[in-house]
Amino acid sequence: MAKTRKTLLPKMPSWKKFALEE
Repeated sequence: MAKTRKTLLPKMPSWKKFALEE
């Protein structure tokens, strides 16, 4: 799952990144 997150994070805005970490 970490791989998927690292792949998606760069394509998402900052707020989305925080949403995924929550």
